[in-house]
Amino acid sequence: MGKSTFASKLVLDWCSPGEPLSSISKTFVDASTLLEFKLTFFITLRDYVEERDVKKMIKEQIIDMVYADTERIDAYEMLNTILQQEICLVVLDGLDEWKDPKGKLAQPIMLSCYNHCTVFTTTRPWKLTDERIRKSQIDSVFELKGVSDPYELCKSVLESFGCEKKR
Repeated sequence: MGKSTFASKLVLDWCSPGEPLSSISKTFVDASTLLEFKLTFFITLRDYVEERDVKKMIKEQIIDMVYADTERIDAYEMLNTILQQEICLVVLDGLDEWKDPKGKLAQPIMLSCYNHCTVFTTTRPWKLTDERIRKSQIDSVFELKGVSDPYELCKSVLESFGCEKKR
C-alpha cells in the first residue's frame, strides 16, 4: 500500500462511522481514534503547486467547487471558524510532490490558531531530510514497508468499497 492509498483509506475509514470498527480495519487497531475528528479534509498537494496556504487549498478544493459565488464569503468565514474551534484532521498527501512557489517553505502553511487541527502528511522519506523541516514540527513518523499479502489487501480494499464476495 502506497502513501496516497493509505491516506485515501484513512479518509474513507473516517467517512464510515456506522461501520463496526472491526470491519473498518482488521489491521489498524486504533481506528477508533478517527471518531474523535469532527471533520476531515483531504488535500492532494500535487494539485496545489502554486499555493502555500492550507486554508486556501481547502477553499479552492471544497468551497469554490460547492458554493455559488454569492455564498462563498460566508462559507469561507465558516471554514475559518471550523478550523479554529473544531477538532479536525487535515490530510496533506504528497509533500514530496509539492514545492513552495516562493522557494522558502518546506511545507505548506497551517496557521497556529488552528490548534485543534491534526495535520497528517504523507511524503517520501527523502523529503524529511530537508533542513527547513524541524523535528519540533513532527510529532510522529511511521514508515510504510509494503504489502505482505497482496490478495488480502485487494480483498480488504474491495470490502471497504462494499463489494461482496462472489461465489
